[in-house]
Formats: sequence, structure tokens, C-alpha cells
Amino acid sequence: MRFPYHGAGIALVLDNKILMGKRSDTPFHGTWCVPGGCREKGIDKDDFATAVRETFEETGIVFSDLDATYLGKWTLKAPFFSWSTFFYRITSFDQKLVPFEFYELQWLKIDDILNKTDKKKHFRPFTKSEVQYLLSII
Repeated sequence: MRFPYHGAGIALVLDNKILMGKRSDTPFHGTWCVPGGCREKGIDKDDFATAVRETFEETGIVFSDLDATYLGKWTLKAPFFSWSTFFYRITSFDQKLVPFEFYELQWLKIDDILNKTDKKKHFRPFTKSEVQYLLSII
């Protein structure tokens, strides 16, 4: 991981579920998280551009083709590290999912993420905070 690290992702919300992937790469290998990644210097003008590009690279989702409603943004800042998650509600989804940097992609129930109903699912350390923020805005 490069420092300072600036990353961003998009959490798509559909019927009280969030699209998440189980990471096949570092960081957070084997954990579930929203699609996203590191800002590329000279390519991404801001966090949202990073989130859109990374979501496409990791899932094949073309964000501009979605009928998406902006819900809010959650940001984690620490020395030499920042991460922003953009939350969007969608009412339907018909794109093909391709898990490029994930073992698999799933629509996970918000309650299951917060309550860790499935003990076999391990989430990125700050995923619960992201989802709690989502609940505060919907």
C-alpha cells in the first residue's frame, strides 16, 4: 500500500442489501468489502472518480448506466490514509457482475453485515462503521 493512501468505493444499495466482494488481493485479503481502491495520480480528479473507476475495474459495473440515487458519503481519515464510501440506492440491477479482484460478489443484507449473522464472513475492519452510517441516512 502506498502512503499517503487515498481510496474510495461505491456501495450500491438494492432492497436493503449492499453489493460486496470477498477480496482476492491485498489489502484485506479474504475479507468482504465494497468495490473500490486507490486514487491514481494523473487519472482520477477526485474521490468519486476513483470510486467509479475502481468499481468498474473490480466488478465490471458501468456506474453511468445505473439509475442511482445519491444517499451520502462516509469518510475515514487517519494520518497518511483516507477512504471515502459513496452510497447510492438503485431500484434494479441488470448488469453482468465480473469479480476481477474478488473471489466472489454478493448482495449482502445490511442486518447480516451489522450482526455478523454468518460467522464465516469476515469484513474489512471499517465496514461496520460504513454500514452504520448508511443506516443513519436512509
